Amino acid sequence: MKLTNIYLSKDEYDVFAALPARELRKRRWKTEWHGHVICVDEFTDRDLILAEVELTAHEPYLPLPPFAERDVTGKPAYTGGELAR
Repeated sequence: MKLTNIYLSKDEYDVFAALPARELRKRRWKTEWHGHVICVDEFTDRDLILAEVELTAHEPYLPLPPFAERDVTGKPAYTGGELAR
């Protein structure tokens, strides 16, 4: 899966903000685990905290950090689109 960040100017943001949308509200923190940066998202509109890490093909597995409850990799219910429904 590829991730893309697009940085918007204020005018560009205003165009998108005016469109009808389903929103996700979250706070993001970063931490490290086994030499990897882990992004931790705390959703402020529900009782959910998700963490993500990008791994290479040479390193397809990373042990769960002690704060993780389970691995939801590949589970469609935890994608951004599904969470926004």
